[in-house]
Amino acid sequence: MTLMTTVSTAVSQGAITRITRLFNGTLLDALNEILQNCRRGGATGVTLTTMVQGERTLLSVADDGSGIDDPANLITLGQSGWDEEVARREDPAGMGMFSLAGRYVEVRSWSPRHAAGWMMVIGPDDWESSAPIALAECDIARGTDIRFELSPAWQKALEYSVAAAACYFPLPVTLDGKPLGQVDWLDGAHHVEFAVGCRIGVFSGRTLSNDVPRINFHGVTVPCRLPSVIECSYGPRWSVLIDIVDAPSLQLVLPARKEMVENAGLEELRSAISTAICRAIAQCEGHYLSYEDWTQALKCGVELPEATSRLLQWTPSSGEGVRCGGAQMIDAANALRMPYFSPQYAQCLSRALQAHQDFTTTLVEPVAAFEGYAWYDGLTRVENVGFLISQNGEQYNYSDMDERPDLKSGRADAITMELHVTAAGGAETTIRLPTDLFISYDSSLDYDLEDAVIVLAPESPIDVDGLTDMLEAVCFEAHRDSDADSWQTQHDQFLLDARQVAMELLLDADEAVIVRCSAVVARELRWLVPEGKMISIQTSAASTNIELVDLPPREQDAS
Repeated sequence: MTLMTTVSTAVSQGAITRITRLFNGTLLDALNEILQNCRRGGATGVTLTTMVQGERTLLSVADDGSGIDDPANLITLGQSGWDEEVARREDPAGMGMFSLAGRYVEVRSWSPRHAAGWMMVIGPDDWESSAPIALAECDIARGTDIRFELSPAWQKALEYSVAAAACYFPLPVTLDGKPLGQVDWLDGAHHVEFAVGCRIGVFSGRTLSNDVPRINFHGVTVPCRLPSVIECSYGPRWSVLIDIVDAPSLQLVLPARKEMVENAGLEELRSAISTAICRAIAQCEGHYLSYEDWTQALKCGVELPEATSRLLQWTPSSGEGVRCGGAQMIDAANALRMPYFSPQYAQCLSRALQAHQDFTTTLVEPVAAFEGYAWYDGLTRVENVGFLISQNGEQYNYSDMDERPDLKSGRADAITMELHVTAAGGAETTIRLPTDLFISYDSSLDYDLEDAVIVLAPESPIDVDGLTDMLEAVCFEAHRDSDADSWQTQHDQFLLDARQVAMELLLDADEAVIVRCSAVVARELRWLVPEGKMISIQTSAASTNIELVDLPPREQDAS
């Protein structure tokens, strides 16, 4: 046997016998295909009409276009019959009618070449049999009318499907005499420009997912990965929608037409999109682009000023991983650029600075993406923070860069906060401020509250409530395990424990017992007391006596 030396691609004739499984789409898919052919045929509008024919419910899709000369083009798989210009611009592949494969279909159309109307009826079994289909004359005078059977499922989907198919279609569409709502695909765009045969709409304030429709192909919308830009800090987000006008290089994947072909034309469009986004940003008053995006704009030929010199005001991080307080954008001129500090240093640093109203320097959050801008690189920056603690004649240094020293909770002789600062030119200085409190706690080491080291200056004004709040900010982080208590339960228990720790440090033993009992009663018992009554509790290690009595008249009047 001699092996063949060449082979050729071909479509098996047997494929026609499986056509209903190859093109088993939705009603929306079918409408999209038919409407595209109406548009290509030069129609000025499309009329949809539901009708009952015996036991069948049909949907008629009629247009006023040029009509069809050769009926065979409609039912020949892969053969579109469009002229060279339409074929060049839109890559029609002759799939339209096969979206109705397996259904009862009637077609009426005007033939310009023969100056006559024709019709044919395709039965459900005709799609896979290759049997001849009879043609007959009809009285249609213009355009094409395709009528197809609506299955019960398609009848239920009719209202939604026709609305979706018509929404971004460029021609007016009616259903049973009522106009369907239509919207410009780029409605609401901040900036629109034309490039690569497309209208590019740039939108501000939202970032569109690559999984949602981004490109409108004359009413057929498909998802596509397209460039977007997210400005830093509180700056807006920029994304695009594309409305194809005349872009032969942009193609849909056949036969489904639900995604774009990745080719050179699509890459050219992406490049044009990047430039369009830069032009849209150039129309704004300032921006917060990263240095990388700013330099990319220059490469696109769009000259922008450096990012606006505003940064988020620094706020201390907490044990829950969130910033405390309402951060706002502020002028960064003459500000100190802060690094990230763990909660134990951030919270104690914030308290120390608040106690010194003569310290008026603005602190701002870092934005690594701004590195490269002259104004950002020129900011004086905080390198580290430390707390120098004097206790019992010994000096202890707590720093975010050092290991935790062996220091016990309690009063200290003095606590000094040290900010180590580096100017743009490299000069280093240290800012020292006396402070009244430092809490050492490292949640990454699975510490419990009892592992916290709490050091107080001799004259610290902090009270039980204030120290409880500080412990919460530094130490509380709810466990997210599936078997853990709810966040609220964990939080309530933590506050109870933190208050106990605070009382043991700030109060004598008797005061601590009274305050703790008051907290328990307020939380657990007060809501049980009936109106006009009071509970009298006497308890010891050996016994408990509880009495429910009436409030004295004067206290009842006061309540």
